[in-house]
Amino acid sequence: MRISPYLQNLFKQIVSDKLPNAHIILFGSRVYDNKFGGDFDLAIKGNFKERDFKNMQTYFFKQLLLKDLDLPIDLINYNQTNGLFKQEINKGVEL
Repeated sequence: MRISPYLQNLFKQIVSDKLPNAHIILFGSRVYDNKFGGDFDLAIKGNFKERDFKNMQTYFFKQLLLKDLDLPIDLINYNQTNGLFKQEINKGVEL
């Protein structure tokens, strides 16, 4: 898995600030050690409303900018994805 412990903890802390019971799944190329580059594909899974996800999403990117972290991140609401996309996400790793 190509993500530092610092970023794992940071992502978990930021998400849990707004969605305390949510789970974060890293999926896509960053899961595989033999691949290079790529953005961070993160799916947020849990029992929350769409507006709560949107609020967390805004907060998430604001917190990263406050830390001068300009990272390529796709932040996805797992609950709003279709079956095929969920299958791909489920191949990922929970942070």
